[in-house]
Amino acid sequence: MGNPTNNPIIEKGATNQHNSNKAVGFVVDFGTINQSIFKSVDINQEQGVASSEQIQTTIDMGNQGSGKKTMQQTTALYDFYKNRSYTSTIKTLGNVMIQPTMYFVLRHMPMFNGTYIIRNVKHSISPGSFNTEFNGQRVSANINTKISEDLASINEDFSKKLSDKVKQFVDNNTLVTYDNNSKQYLTGDQSKNYVLSAKTPYQGFITQTTNVKVQECGENIDAIYGVVENDKLITSSITVNQLVTLINSSTTDTRLKTYMFCMLYMMGNNTELTNRLQYKQNNLYGVTCDVNRYQASLKDNIKKYYCLKTGENTTRPFVTFDTINDNIKFISDYYNKKMDVYFTDNLTKEETINKIIELFYMTWYTSGTLTQTYTQNKNYNTWLGNVRWAYQQSKTLGLN
Repeated sequence: MGNPTNNPIIEKGATNQHNSNKAVGFVVDFGTINQSIFKSVDINQEQGVASSEQIQTTIDMGNQGSGKKTMQQTTALYDFYKNRSYTSTIKTLGNVMIQPTMYFVLRHMPMFNGTYIIRNVKHSISPGSFNTEFNGQRVSANINTKISEDLASINEDFSKKLSDKVKQFVDNNTLVTYDNNSKQYLTGDQSKNYVLSAKTPYQGFITQTTNVKVQECGENIDAIYGVVENDKLITSSITVNQLVTLINSSTTDTRLKTYMFCMLYMMGNNTELTNRLQYKQNNLYGVTCDVNRYQASLKDNIKKYYCLKTGENTTRPFVTFDTINDNIKFISDYYNKKMDVYFTDNLTKEETINKIIELFYMTWYTSGTLTQTYTQNKNYNTWLGNVRWAYQQSKTLGLN
């Protein structure tokens, strides 16, 4: 007790000990040859005493019953003994300086060794006799962790989500994204954009989507769009004649009109003029906001989104437009400057049809970074047949 290394509560260098505000403690040695102060020591091991250890035991029992915590199953007695309450009653020569909240260290008592805090003190004074009796409860050698309200309320939920996420990463072998071209590991937005760049279709095919009740794709929205509000589900349809009217009002470029009409029939819409074209979120073309492919002037139009499950079983944030006309104008503005790049003068009909497929493949179906050409894609023959049909219909409907 006198060694400051082993006793951090001792005040080193103090000349007036009774004025010290440090905790007071002393040693109780029982059974040694030269001790003659302590007359007897009663030790007790109780269960159910209101202590922090007993309360923790009750909590553990409740958690075990609800499946929230796994308890160690063993024949060892350590877990049993550590949760008992240890008390000791010491009878000694009269000493009025012993008071409650002092500490004493009991030694030479196997299993009961340790620091005790004095709870009760009784002095007995009679003619020719002065005795003191004090009772103490053993203090745990380990400091109990202070539990904050936040930790108590979210710890279990957070750990479950973290465990599920790690399991998902391990199952999909996507702990870290590796770029074979740059020979670098990618994280954060770089990783997300790299993974998206390899997906097909790169942008949305809204005709193949289904509704999802749980809207959890907001975290995939590209940061370039700022705050985008989650919207409600909107479904509608449009006739071919209504579509032609809206396309005609969006641009005067016949090449762009033809492309916008053919584009819809490369996304899986039925090639029957009598059928209505179905769409959601006033978003006939399937504009998404998890990719950054649009001009700066168009980004202001992206204010709302709704999560839909695509035909590839991926949930993506599709933009909600105020009207279907806004969506058609968006596509017209997006492709306006690309016409001169792909559609040069004097192209034959078949060359024009292949340019429509190539433009769609490089700007909508893929990110434009894949090494496979559009003619090598497994969908090429289907696209070719649909575009040939749509190209002819666009002439009949007066789009070119």
